[in-house]
Amino acid sequence: MTRDVSDRAARGRGSPTRRAAIVLGATSATILAGAAAFILFGPHYRGGPVPVRAFAADLPGRIAADQRYLTQAPGDATVWAELGIGYVEQARRTGDAAYYPKAEQALRESLRLQPETNDTALVGMAALTGARRDFAGSRDWATRATTANPRNPLAHGLLSDAYLQLGDTRRADGELQKMLEAKPGVASFTRAAELYRLRNERDRAAQALNLALDSAVGSADLADVRSRLGDLAWDSGWPNRSLRAYDLALRAEPGHPDALAGRARALAALHREDEALTAYAAAVARHPRPQTLLEYGELYQSLGRTGEAQAQYRGVRGALSQLAAKGVVDDLVAGRFEADHGDPAVAVTRLAREWKRRPNDEVADAYAWALHRAGRNQEAIKYARQNTALAAYHRGEIERALGREADAERSRARALKLNPHFSPLYAQEVADGR
Repeated sequence: MTRDVSDRAARGRGSPTRRAAIVLGATSATILAGAAAFILFGPHYRGGPVPVRAFAADLPGRIAADQRYLTQAPGDATVWAELGIGYVEQARRTGDAAYYPKAEQALRESLRLQPETNDTALVGMAALTGARRDFAGSRDWATRATTANPRNPLAHGLLSDAYLQLGDTRRADGELQKMLEAKPGVASFTRAAELYRLRNERDRAAQALNLALDSAVGSADLADVRSRLGDLAWDSGWPNRSLRAYDLALRAEPGHPDALAGRARALAALHREDEALTAYAAAVARHPRPQTLLEYGELYQSLGRTGEAQAQYRGVRGALSQLAAKGVVDDLVAGRFEADHGDPAVAVTRLAREWKRRPNDEVADAYAWALHRAGRNQEAIKYARQNTALAAYHRGEIERALGREADAERSRARALKLNPHFSPLYAQEVADGR
């Protein structure tokens, strides 16, 4: 047996879910975390030790080791599945969608070798299709994974993610409860926080994230949870607090994509525009994601720097095309971009398609705004929401276009109450009463 095969065997052949879990002993911290989780999640939580997800700190090294091993043992379905999951996680960490086709190839090879009871590969396919924004596909793969192994916590977590994106919060909550029962830890606590955030239960979302922080092991977990705390502070209209959280996330993991973009957004809200532009430049240089490029362009536009804004908007189109070539169709960001900076009719078409795929509040707001920009306000008001500052602003503009001035003023006031810094393009207009 070669050294590569020996190294792989020494690392163990358990599933990523088992291998990644570190079960804490019955320390006082664990007991407190269990008690807090019971208070947070109710009687469905069973208490006990808190298993913690811990992805390998050296993920590229793990991927390379799996690749070497598979040259010696190409028939190992488990390792093919682990390699595929590693590629999906590397794409998440780096923002590089080029890992997705590699992940699909590895996961489909695993399923070819072991088509039955291969819940690890099924979980990987659920994660991959979710990352590609195919949430109906992710739901189907995750359902197959829970059928193959009802005790796989990540399968229930991914099924919860898919239901949440598809607008079925009841089923999302039910699957999350199953994940919490099987494996309370970072992955389940952050999912709980997202559910609470979408319900505007921000105190409960913060509690869940603090539990995740207490359970975090390794820099990747710390960066992810800190960045989510930054997002929650941003949603609450606290740019200083969000900036501190993003800085802590970047201290744990300097290239974290969400924290880099969030830090730039917070600096812009604090009117530290030069620093924000520098931060956005660093973020898009490392992770040229369409949403970040869009925000960067809108900051330039708010400063009257039209040429530089247009350069970023061209970057949005290029990034969306590159993602599509790798199997990621982001109609939400594309629709938002077209509504404000392109062709509103194209925005309506793309967002109608997205609404059909996943009828949730985020898509409803974007669809309403696209309809408004296309002059279809009677249709737009049916989809207009007020659950975020930007959504409340959009609803106010639609109400104004319909001649409902009193309603419009209430919606604008709500936008400022939720987050007075919600957009460099529009927040000042709302504050000035324009």
